[in-house]
Amino acid sequence: MVDVISQAEEIERAMASLILNDPSCFEDILEMVDESVFYTPAYKMIFLTTRHLWREKGGYDFITILDHMKGNGTLD
Repeated sequence: MVDVISQAEEIERAMASLILNDPSCFEDILEMVDESVFYTPAYKMIFLTTRHLWREKGGYDFITILDHMKGNGTLD
């Protein structure tokens, strides 16, 4: 039997890694997915934070994502 949840988490991890390491791809990602595709709350929060920063500031980097998540209490 295929462990669908484990596979979903691996896909989410790969997508979060891509988002964090290659901001130039985020516009393409936004055209394909939204937050509803994320099962894991942490990866969903990374996506939502990144989308917010992308829309509000026109871009992001790892530090701005961390600062934003710390500032709004979503980073433990």
